[in-house]
This record gives sequence, structure tokens and C-alpha cells, in this order.
Amino acid sequence: MKMTFIPLIFIIFIFIHCGQSPVTSTYDLSYTPLNVGDITQLIFVRDSSTILLEITGTKKRADHTTVYQGVWLYGKYEYDTSYYFIDDGYYTSTQLDIVTYDSSLVDINPFAEQRLAKSFPQENDTWIHTVGDPDPVSWVAHALGSIEVPAGTFNDVFAFTLDGILTTVYGKGVGWLGTASFVSDTGLDFICTYKKVKNNENGHLWQAKNPEPGPIILNQKKRVTNYLNQILFESGGSYLINGQKN
Repeated sequence: MKMTFIPLIFIIFIFIHCGQSPVTSTYDLSYTPLNVGDITQLIFVRDSSTILLEITGTKKRADHTTVYQGVWLYGKYEYDTSYYFIDDGYYTSTQLDIVTYDSSLVDINPFAEQRLAKSFPQENDTWIHTVGDPDPVSWVAHALGSIEVPAGTFNDVFAFTLDGILTTVYGKGVGWLGTASFVSDTGLDFICTYKKVKNNENGHLWQAKNPEPGPIILNQKKRVTNYLNQILFESGGSYLINGQKN
């Protein structure tokens, strides 16, 4: 199944530290906190445009499982609504209804669940991204130590890498801090400017900025572009593929 999903205006330094002890808030032990009211804002390093994810409430899936609703803002525009829950120790995206567009998933993975991150990772942990995918890809976890982004300096950071497609960065107690795609060689393409978890805040909200005109990702193979879109904008609807709905 392929449900699939950045000239710098400013210079941002990303530091991976060894042997230092930065001070930062840790709200719980999980790398994937999920609460109503949580907010993550990131910027695209390419053009400093903003993307914001807010957990706005809960919904019932068709099987009565409670899931969290996430609303995405790309710049000043509402881009997507997605649904998440913690399942078997994984931060998982899901559909609300049983999928009808991919018969291969109906019996094995009827809600098209995608395991985006692990809540309590260990070095070299691996897991399949989409259970039931006939052409599966897998994540692998690696400890990074500490990282500095505009939202602050965070301890106990893990990188989750998806089959040479991209790497997402998660911090203990705060969750998603950035993403690097392997279609660019400039480091993290999306970096965190603001985190709100259980009413605890790091960094500050930047003024919403729309992306520069044109495709989000240029001249890349469709499979890579699909997965980038998938990780950032999971939903059962349309996706931007090279600037167009697909």
C-alpha cells in the first residue's frame, strides 16, 4: 500500500552534542506524547515557511477505538486533518473508517495504520511502517544524544530512519523535533520552533508564513515524494505530489 507522504533566508545551526548536559523540560518518559492541546510548529529550512500540528480533540474510529485528531496548518492555510493513537508502543496514524481503496489491507490492516515512531525506543530497534503492505519498508532507531533547534536544546534524542527515504527526530517527553529527507543533503529539512506538551512550552510560535510558490519537492522519484508527503501529512485524502493533488 502506498498512501503516500525543503537560497536559505536565514541560517540555522543544528548541533548534535556529545558529553554535554543541556537543560530542558521532560514531561513524561515517552518519545511520542499525545494529548489534546499539544502543538508542534516546524519551519521548512528552504524558505522558512511554517507548518503546525495541533491535537484538537478525540474521535471514535468505526470500531469504537478512541483516536486523537490532528489539524495541520501549512503557512496560514489548513492543509489536512489526520488521526493518531498509541498502539502497542507505536505512535500510529489511522483512518477513521475501514479502507476501501486497497483490498490488500482489508483483512490485515483495515484502518490503514502506519507506525510513525516508537514510544520507548532502544538502539537498533526496527519495525515495519505499514503492516500488510505488500512492498514494506521499515524504520530503524538510533540514539543521537542531544540536539539544539530553535525550540531549545533537548536531551535523549532518537532518530528514526525509514529505508533511506527520510529520518525523523524525536525527543523524550516532547516528541517530533525535525525531519531530514535523503533527497537533500542540507541536514534537517524541517526543524522545530515551538513545542507545547501538556501545557508545558519550549520555544515560541513563529508568525505563520506561506511557502514559496512552486512544488514542495522538485525532480524526485514519485515513490520518495509519496513517502515524504505521507510522513508529514497522513490522511486518506489527496496529497501534494510535485505541487499537484494526487
